[in-house]
Amino acid sequence: MKNFVSFNAKYYKHSNAKGEIGHVERLFEDNKNQIKAFAKDNFNCGYSIIDKYQEVYDRVEAAKGKKLQKNANTFIDGVLSFSAESFEELKKDPEYKKKMGEYIDKYMEEVKNQTGLTPLGWVFHADEGYRDELSSDMENKDVYKMNYHAQLIFFNHDFDKGIAPL
Repeated sequence: MKNFVSFNAKYYKHSNAKGEIGHVERLFEDNKNQIKAFAKDNFNCGYSIIDKYQEVYDRVEAAKGKKLQKNANTFIDGVLSFSAESFEELKKDPEYKKKMGEYIDKYMEEVKNQTGLTPLGWVFHADEGYRDELSSDMENKDVYKMNYHAQLIFFNHDFDKGIAPL
């Protein structure tokens, strides 16, 4: 199937927040899946997700009146993946980053409406993949097998119901 979009999610504990969200936001020098030449094509929600995570974490503890359990699953990292063909089609629109950002925001709100999870933010990665070993041209994007995806981060708390949905 060459033209698809999929969504897969995984949950994490607070102890993993700085590492996992740091990876999403490219806060670390080394990322084994990143092709640095294409990092300029990444785009995001426009603010620090790790800062928003800590803000929401503190709000949840204040609302509960106590510390969260150490083994609590505090956040979800959902990966919204696009086939190369789908992404290349989207990129034909000169405003694709703005429009995709709006679609991702709407999708996150829909997830919130259906699950109660609190949206924290997202980053679109257009810089992950691997080089076709048969090619020596490192700058030609056609020699790469790209992994186009957005990582959507949610906090595991429904403020309306005062519960952790997960």
